[in-house]
Amino acid sequence: MKKITLLLSLLMISIGFSQTELLTNGDFSNGDANWALTGGSVVSGEAAFATTASAGDPWGTQLVQGSLAFTNAQEYTISFDARADAARDITLAIQNVGIWNDQFRQNFSLTTTMTTYTATFNATSTNSNVQIGFLMGGFGVTHGVYYDNVSLTTSAAASCSDGIQNQDETGIDCGGSTCAACPTPPNVAAPTPTKNAADVISLFS
Repeated sequence: MKKITLLLSLLMISIGFSQTELLTNGDFSNGDANWALTGGSVVSGEAAFATTASAGDPWGTQLVQGSLAFTNAQEYTISFDARADAARDITLAIQNVGIWNDQFRQNFSLTTTMTTYTATFNATSTNSNVQIGFLMGGFGVTHGVYYDNVSLTTSAAASCSDGIQNQDETGIDCGGSTCAACPTPPNVAAPTPTKNAADVISLFS
């Protein structure tokens, strides 16, 4: 019985925290589909930038996928494999297109060994036009950079009726920036019932 209970508990946890992949063709198995590469191309299943702009704007050499929808305060996890021809830095910027403010930004130090990099963050705003961009220009070096297995995941799509306290909800399916406000608990004590002592029966075991 304990094993069955444990199995059901694990199943409920896995359902409650299911992850949704936001990117398409993150392993570049379909070439450059869904990606925009400035200064690079897909070679042997990798996004390859044989050389990068040493000066100028960071986006002078970049790898981008757009048309992503973000929900304010929701948690996201970005992971990717990357290496470089020589040790160097890159910038990962996840931005709201048009207004160009950041949902997330961080520099990563690459080596010559293909390595998996991961970061978890919370969205800073709700926006239906967000792009992920790997920026390689302006670092003062031209060392080539190579990417594979890019993934951006989040918890199951925002819902105010899924029976789970997720997003930035303050209660189950209520509160936060998306759902209706949670009901206010009563601040008046329930009345104490009065009964005639002759009508009360006490049972003891």
